[in-house]
This record gives sequence, C-alpha cells and structure tokens, in this order.
Amino acid sequence: MGGYSPFFTVGGYSPFFTYEEEVFFYLPSQSTAIQVCYDLSDAITVQRETQALQKLSTVVPLERMLIITRDEERTFTLSSGQTIEAIPVWKWLID
Repeated sequence: MGGYSPFFTVGGYSPFFTYEEEVFFYLPSQSTAIQVCYDLSDAITVQRETQALQKLSTVVPLERMLIITRDEERTFTLSSGQTIEAIPVWKWLID
C-alpha cells in the first residue's frame, strides 16, 4: 500500500495514516471515514480535511465521508463526484 500504514482497530474504530495525512476514524463495517474539525472557515483547513478523506477513498471503498464540526453543516463535492458531508457534532450525536 505504498506510504500507508496498516489498519489497526481500537474499540472497533481504525485510524488511517499516511506520511502526510491522517483520517481520525475509519469504520470498515460501515464503509465510513470521519474527520473531526472545530472550524472549516479557513480554506487551508478545508483542503487538509477533505484531501485526507479523498486519499483514503482511493485505498478503500467508502460509502460515506464525514467531517464533524462544532456547528457547521455543508457538503463538498470532489472532482471524482464523491461527496463529503460536514455536520455539527450535536447532529452527529443524535444520528
């Protein structure tokens, strides 16, 4: 897998790391990857968070990609056509 570390599971959740990016949670049983970010108002932060999810999606099939935020909600559409949902933590907790 090139520069990708092997997956390991901690309590059913698997962090995913490359030499330059990380995805906070990868849930293989749900084909879901989750990033956590307080604020998405900065373009550099948006790029960092979405790029990490996009890179993971080239290694494993993902049905859902999320960025959990303090209070923001929006959708990012990648050039591949995949979407990343940004949702507030309160909404994620009640889901």
